[in-house]
Amino acid sequence: MSGFTAAGISKDLVSTTQQAPLGFRLTVPNGDKGFQVYTYIKTTVAVTQGQCLMKAGDDYSACLASTTGNGMRAVGVVQQANTQTGTKALLAGDYAFVLTEGYGTVQTGQGSAIGAQLVLYGSGLLTGGTAASATNIPVGHVGAAAVNTAVGTAYVKFLG
Repeated sequence: MSGFTAAGISKDLVSTTQQAPLGFRLTVPNGDKGFQVYTYIKTTVAVTQGQCLMKAGDDYSACLASTTGNGMRAVGVVQQANTQTGTKALLAGDYAFVLTEGYGTVQTGQGSAIGAQLVLYGSGLLTGGTAASATNIPVGHVGAAAVNTAVGTAYVKFLG
C-alpha cells in the first residue's frame, strides 16, 4: 500500500517541479513491517536506488552522503524508480521522497551481515562492517545480508 497526503502526494512521486515543501515528512504503512517515514528533498546530483543522501546546506537540497560530512546531516535513502526515466535513479534537480525511517532498500559499500549496525561508508553508501564514530553515526541495522556495492535491505533511522 502506498501512502498519500490529502493533497494526493505519493511517496513514489518524482518530479522536476516542486510539489511539496522541502523537508515535508510523509508517513506510510508498510504492511507487517510497521511504518515508513519519507522526507521530501531536491537532489543536487544523480543518485541510484539504495544510495544515502545528506543535506547539502541548511535546507533539504540533498547530495550524496559521505563519511567526511557530518552524519547528523544524513536525511535518507533513495527507494523509488524515476517515473520520468523508468530507471531506479534520480537525476540532479529532481524532487522526490527519500526513506528517513523504516524498513527499505540500501546500497552497501562492503559485505554486511544480517543485524550489523549500519553507518555511512562513503559516496552515498552504507555499511554494516565499519565502526561508528563521532561523525559517522549509526543509521540503522542490516535486514538481509548484502555483498559489496549490492542492494540489500535494512531498517534505517536518520536524524534528517
